[in-house]
Amino acid sequence: VDTGEPIYTIADLDALWVQLEAYETDLPWLHFGQKVHFATESYPGEDFEGTIAFINPTLNRDTRTVDIRVNVPNSNRRLKPGMFVRATVRAQVATGGRVMDPSLAGKWISPMHPEIVKDGPGDCDVCGMALVPAEELGYVSAEAHAEDKPLVIPATAPLITGKRAVVYVEVSGEDTPTYEGREIILGARAGDYYIVQHGLEASERVVVEGNFKIDSALQIAAKPSMMRIDDVEDVDLDQVTPLIQPYLTLQEALAGDDLAKARGVVQTLVKIESTLMTPSLQASLTAAESMDVLRKQFEVLSNALLKPLGGMPIPFETPLYRVHCPMAFDFTGADWIQAGDDIRNPYFGAEMLACGSVKGSLSLQDTTMSGHEGHDHE
Repeated sequence: VDTGEPIYTIADLDALWVQLEAYETDLPWLHFGQKVHFATESYPGEDFEGTIAFINPTLNRDTRTVDIRVNVPNSNRRLKPGMFVRATVRAQVATGGRVMDPSLAGKWISPMHPEIVKDGPGDCDVCGMALVPAEELGYVSAEAHAEDKPLVIPATAPLITGKRAVVYVEVSGEDTPTYEGREIILGARAGDYYIVQHGLEASERVVVEGNFKIDSALQIAAKPSMMRIDDVEDVDLDQVTPLIQPYLTLQEALAGDDLAKARGVVQTLVKIESTLMTPSLQASLTAAESMDVLRKQFEVLSNALLKPLGGMPIPFETPLYRVHCPMAFDFTGADWIQAGDDIRNPYFGAEMLACGSVKGSLSLQDTTMSGHEGHDHE
């Protein structure tokens, strides 16, 4: 044996780490302190339990997975380092993706060793760190209230095309069954259901079977469908003009990160009688309570306005421009209309106010191209 050569390794196997790989799509359901159940090939049919102690903040770009570390008690020494395991996490989720765990109501948890849970403040028995309230770790720890319960729809209800999801909503008060196509914003998929972030109310009824038949019939009849949910036929200048000024005010409010002003402008917009303001768009704009959701609905409104504005003269004193931001909505890109060519990005606000490039001018005579560029990060 040479000097300094390791002869043996001493390890305390009373507690082990289980190293797991979670898919990127699993992340909404995973949280520090959650219970994990797993099985090994050595003991088929037997259930073991651990607690999530660490979620890697970075994603493995090759496997599209995230490393998860689970603390597992092993006082009987049955589990051995190097064993292969397969794990399952079951989560109750409230609004905003927060994880519910009624058993943690009023509890305090160690931020380093989540298996240490106490009824009040104190120190961790393992590392001595101060315990923190369960709520600080993102839990909805008490019994769920009505406002905490997420709105879900069956996975068969939405028709998903590209970055859009469309459902057919039953129109009440009609003599015959009538359905309205509506674009909604979906959250994560939870088993056989999707969480609805925006666009539906709990009392509304959506088609869950046969929605493709409804959509096909609309496409054959050349009416708005999942492929053209926001198309409006025969739009004339009288339908566009009243919307321009409040639209521009909304664009400035979003660029200025002023949510209160933006929501005030929305109340004006939805009252304007125009075929461009479909019931679906009116409802979506009215229900938008956060800046992120309102910016998404602003894109829908922008697309609805840009379609007719591309081919008609605009009676507006200030020159209007079509601007494109390639980074909006996770690099899918989005357009908007603004007065003047000094770029003010409504999708990012102060975060990247000048991001974008002018793609064309909308004048009294026609649509012409403009060469002005802003900070285009494309």
